[in-house]
Amino acid sequence: MKTYVEREKFTSPMLATWADAVDLVNRVSREWGSELRCHELARAARISLHRLDRTARVVDGRLFGIEHSWLVLPSEADQPGQGPILDVYCPGRVPSVQLIDNHWAVARGYEPGKDRRDINEVIVVKLIEEMSRAA
Repeated sequence: MKTYVEREKFTSPMLATWADAVDLVNRVSREWGSELRCHELARAARISLHRLDRTARVVDGRLFGIEHSWLVLPSEADQPGQGPILDVYCPGRVPSVQLIDNHWAVARGYEPGKDRRDINEVIVVKLIEEMSRAA
């Protein structure tokens, strides 16, 4: 079954970007413990998607009061930076990689904030290396 949002809201490039993000995140080792945070994973996913000619922007903020980072996809229908949310580490939900319509009632809880300054670049590089492995 194709849902309304698949038929009417998400373009083929958006769905392809989501599929690529799922594939990339599936390449990440299951051995990561609590040192793996959404903040580094979102940045590694953005860079890895860019290498596949996919465009996304990292957003730091909060999700229902939880410090969180996610990606935003470009969309012609919206103001710049206001496209669909590509959450590569969706807290408390399965699957962990979700493409979310930016409609206020659907994306409620995602609140952009200031750019984080505590990013562990070593972890970002390791994640990019893992995402670059053959599936």
